[in-house]
Amino acid sequence: MSEDYYLSIRELFSENILRNLILFFMLFIFTIAQDWNNILLLLFPLIIFSFSIIFEIINDNKWRIQLKDNLIIYNPLGSEKTHANRFFFSALLLLILVFWIGAESYYHPQLIDNFRVYFMIIYIFIYTFTFFWIFIDIWNYCHVIVNLKNKNSNLEEQGTKFKKFTHLLNVKYIKLISLLSLIVFLILNILNLLFTFLTFNSDIPGLEFNLPGTG
Repeated sequence: MSEDYYLSIRELFSENILRNLILFFMLFIFTIAQDWNNILLLLFPLIIFSFSIIFEIINDNKWRIQLKDNLIIYNPLGSEKTHANRFFFSALLLLILVFWIGAESYYHPQLIDNFRVYFMIIYIFIYTFTFFWIFIDIWNYCHVIVNLKNKNSNLEEQGTKFKKFTHLLNVKYIKLISLLSLIVFLILNILNLLFTFLTFNSDIPGLEFNLPGTG
C-alpha cells in the first residue's frame, strides 16, 4: 500500500530559490523605501517573480516523481529551469526600472514628464515580451522523450520512427502557436502605445500612479 510523501520546507526551497528570494526582496525593499503610495507598478515584477519561483520549485523537485528506468518521459512545461531564469531576469529588470524612475522623481523631477510616457511603453513591453518569450519556448522545449537505450532492435527502430513523427507534429504546431503568440504580443503592445499616448496627451482616463518625488 502506497504512502503519501510530503516535501519539507527545506526540500522544497533549494539554495538557488533562497538566493533569488533574498536578491529580489532586498531590491524590492529598497524600492518601496522610496515612499511609493501606489503599488501598481510593483505588482508587475511581483507577478513575474512568482512564476519564476514556481518554475524553479518544479525544476528542483521534478526528479522525485520520475522512475529510474522510465521508457517515456514527458515534459509538458518544457525546460522549467530556462523559464525560471528568464522570469527572474525580467522581474529584476522591471524592479530596477521602477527603482530608477522613483529615484529620478526625487533628483530630476522636472524631467519626469518628458520621459514618463516612454517609461510606460518600455515597461509594458518588457512585461508582455516576457510571457511571449516563455510561451514560445514552452512549445520549443515541450517534448516526449522515448528512452529505448539497451532495448531490443525492433523497439529502437519503432522508436526512431516515432521520434520523427512527433518531431514533425511539433514543428507544425510550434509554427502555428508561435505565429498566434506573436500576433497577440504585437496587438497588446500596439494597444499599449495607443492608450499610453492618448492617456498622457488627452482627457481620456487611465490608471493613475504618483511617483515618490512628485507626490
